[in-house]
Amino acid sequence: MILFSQGPTRHSRIGNSLVWMRLARPFLTAIGRPGVFPWAVEQFGNYLEPSNPWLQLPPAVAQAFEQRFGCPLTAADISRVSRRIEVSHERAHGVTLRQSDAIVIESAEGGGVLYLCGRVDVTEPRIVDLIARHEWVICHEAYGFQYAADPALAGEDWASIQPSRAYFEQQRRLVLDRSGDRRTVGLHIRRGDYARWRDGVYLYGDDFWVSMAEDLVLQEQSVWIFSNDLSAELASRLEAAGAHLLSDGFEVEFTRMMCMDTVIGPPSTFSGMAVAIGRRLFGSRGLLIRWPALPAPAAPAP
Repeated sequence: MILFSQGPTRHSRIGNSLVWMRLARPFLTAIGRPGVFPWAVEQFGNYLEPSNPWLQLPPAVAQAFEQRFGCPLTAADISRVSRRIEVSHERAHGVTLRQSDAIVIESAEGGGVLYLCGRVDVTEPRIVDLIARHEWVICHEAYGFQYAADPALAGEDWASIQPSRAYFEQQRRLVLDRSGDRRTVGLHIRRGDYARWRDGVYLYGDDFWVSMAEDLVLQEQSVWIFSNDLSAELASRLEAAGAHLLSDGFEVEFTRMMCMDTVIGPPSTFSGMAVAIGRRLFGSRGLLIRWPALPAPAAPAP
């Protein structure tokens, strides 16, 4: 069994997860090995179709996992098993593992486990052979995995990451009901780690977003705000400008973003994947506009 391990980390947002999920599914099919992803079962159950392969977690697999590793097959527990394998390897070899590297560990954990993490090319013949020879394979934080060495094992499966049809139609109708004939524009406002990412060059201030919302509303655009980092003051100002603010959870906002005519924001897999899925699978007209980095501050006068 191939187990995908992910917990609440910087890669656990839905956009990042779907990036690698669409690549991993064809690989699993090509090598004829089943795979389970507890994080998807626990976090994306409202977004994906109930029949989606990423939501399947057979009781027999969960029971076998608990017998082998001594804990339930949950996202949190498999992440703890993953960390345990890493720590054991670090202590045994006197090294510090970096997830930016390709990490391949044949562990004695639970009677023999293959552990993959980082920039591993899982289509490399050596890795394919290791996978075939291990009953249990843990793929931890598969966001960094590569699928390049063997084109026959690589591909994309967009259908496995699309929202359920009913879920999408519900959000599409809501957007149409509120927007009417007006063109829809989504503003993706990022805070949090964007204060540090690339030294904050994409961290635009409140006045910038309020001014943009006001200008778009004056142009008779239907403006929708997508963010989980708004202060109460900024939310109030955006609502006063005439923008739509509906805080309904990340799955809902991700799906609703697929219905936008235009999405404006900094580089983000969340908005990038939402627009891509809308265009590829639902015929949306979505246009993605990446807002440029802020200019570097002027050097102080001598």
